[in-house]
Amino acid sequence: MKILVDTNVWLDIAFGREGFYEDSFGAVATCIEDENELLTVATSLKDAFYIVERHSDAQQAYEWVEKIMAISSIVSVDQLTCHMALDLEKPDFEDGIIAACARIENVDVIISRDKGAYESIGIPCCTPSAYIEASPWTRTRI
Repeated sequence: MKILVDTNVWLDIAFGREGFYEDSFGAVATCIEDENELLTVATSLKDAFYIVERHSDAQQAYEWVEKIMAISSIVSVDQLTCHMALDLEKPDFEDGIIAACARIENVDVIISRDKGAYESIGIPCCTPSAYIEASPWTRTRI
């Protein structure tokens, strides 16, 4: 399966966010264990770098981006993606970019804590905890 991981999940892991870290880490670990293809949108890397750097320093931000890139394929954002994003997930253009990438890459599932952001794009979205709770049989039908 192709699974796109939203920015908020990566940030939960990076910051060890109380109440979110365990499920977000568990969902990514489950994807890896199940040998699913993890995808991350290039703008998520930019956002993660910026936010980690602001809370810590550039060195930790670079290390975090390298960790994401080591376990996830990076999805490019180009003109087509941006045009498609204009029509998706208004008024949040950032979510629109992620939604457009998910469509272009034909992902099977988006993992995000902002499940409502992707309800209208025709691709299943689940929270990290819902992904973990799904059995392998069910997970193919999320």
